[in-house]
Amino acid sequence: MTKSSLGITFTLIPMPSRKFVEDFGLKYDFFRRVFATIIIDKKGIIRFKSQDKMDSLTSTATIIKELQGIQ
Repeated sequence: MTKSSLGITFTLIPMPSRKFVEDFGLKYDFFRRVFATIIIDKKGIIRFKSQDKMDSLTSTATIIKELQGIQ
């Protein structure tokens, strides 16, 4: 899947910095494979955030559903 195939016209940050992630109240730990997903709408409102470990990542279907809900 690509941004264009999903109709996504906004910026994606695939590897945000530690400060960016921690500013949203999530833990950044690359070496322990802890990842964050944050969706912010055009008004700057956090619409979705999750903290995941590599073995239990938020599903792509869940992220797509959240994105479709704000377009």
